Amino acid sequence: MDNVIILKDAVNKKEFNDFISTQPDGIELGLNGEEYKQIYSKVKYSNKVLNINKNSSLYSKKIVGDSMEDNKLLEKYLDKVDQDRRDQEERLNNAIVESEKRNHTERTEFEKRILQDRKDSEERIDKKFNQILSSIEKNNERLEKRISDIENKIESNSKTLENKIDGNNKWIIGVCITTILSIAALVISILVAK
Repeated sequence: MDNVIILKDAVNKKEFNDFISTQPDGIELGLNGEEYKQIYSKVKYSNKVLNINKNSSLYSKKIVGDSMEDNKLLEKYLDKVDQDRRDQEERLNNAIVESEKRNHTERTEFEKRILQDRKDSEERIDKKFNQILSSIEKNNERLEKRISDIENKIESNSKTLENKIDGNNKWIIGVCITTILSIAALVISILVAK
């Protein structure tokens, strides 16, 4: 083995072709004919390890490096890409967790505000209801007092009226009796004079 490339996760022709097409130094997209089949079968059946010898045209196109140092650089690059991906996933997960915490906190505060607003509203309604009830009770007391005063006046006036009627009745009866007696005296004096 002159040169070895480890293709991580390249298990189908599209991924392999994509890998080949992204190599530096202006490599053509894909491969042709027999060379493609040989390289793909080596990748597919050799546990994702690609062997290319120095006589291969791929070697001359610099798909693989000239030494183990280039392969180590590739491995380091792939490790860095993996680390960057993991870091990005961790940042994304942290952002999601923070967002969920923030949403939970905001939702909790919103619910507290709603409960407080409802409680304040109920207290205002209760206070207003008590004021209205107190006002109605005061009006009822005032009306009852006025009705009582009116009843007392009516009773007082009716007693006075009864007394006056009784006094008038006595006078009327006295006048009637006097008139009857005077008529009787007149009749008697006429009869006696005749």
